[in-house]
Amino acid sequence: MTIILKKKILEHANKHRHSIRDLEHQAGLQSNAIRNILSDRSKNPTIDTVLKIANILECSVDELLGREGFIQMPNTTGKFDTNFDLSLFQSICNYVMQFIEINNLGQLSLSDVIYCVEEIYKYCLNTKSKIFDQNFAQWFLEQKLIK
Repeated sequence: MTIILKKKILEHANKHRHSIRDLEHQAGLQSNAIRNILSDRSKNPTIDTVLKIANILECSVDELLGREGFIQMPNTTGKFDTNFDLSLFQSICNYVMQFIEINNLGQLSLSDVIYCVEEIYKYCLNTKSKIFDQNFAQWFLEQKLIK
């Protein structure tokens, strides 16, 4: 994992013309956190560290870990589930967009919005009724997006 992670950090840092020190500072990481990853002193960084790096580089954690093109479908039966509930998905997307507008959160990244929609969708699919749970969605969005 760290080889891919190091490569991706350097690619994104170069693409966005960020120094490693600037990335650490902007991400709110301790001095040398990213440099320790790049020099193999940190072989297994925490998800919090990787998430902060991904946010600063404006990419997904999956992309940083080399999992581009990987789509994880919700797993409700213990098997790979390919069923898609369009109505449920549309309800969640509409609710999330309204929440973003009402709370003036237009500065969110696409990955943040997709993450929220995906997590709410998976939660709703894992309930017995498999319907949109607006109370959960509001709670989840408040926890994840309102700081």
